[in-house]
Amino acid sequence: MVLLATGSEVTPALDAQKLLEKDNVGCRVVSIPHLEGFLKQPSSYLQQVLPKGALRVAVEAGAKMPWYQLTQHIIGMTSFGESADGDLVMKHFGFDQASILAFVKELL
Repeated sequence: MVLLATGSEVTPALDAQKLLEKDNVGCRVVSIPHLEGFLKQPSSYLQQVLPKGALRVAVEAGAKMPWYQLTQHIIGMTSFGESADGDLVMKHFGFDQASILAFVKELL
């Protein structure tokens, strides 16, 4: 399985990866800081990074729409205008390690 993340979402994705691997679920985290640039890479590179048939989950604290180019499974924002301590907001919207892990396990 592949977790796709960018920015502040990379660390909780890496944390979730560790727990998935403890459960014998092979997982890689791909940091994609610039989605448009990533998608312009040669298809051979994209296939190497995102193996065909691998479950893909994008973790994006911004707009979900661009990520549908890579996966239908996206942990992302569905509202606008929330504010609080960063860790609380991340947990509230499901961008923390436990929420990512639960989301992935539902798909496995």
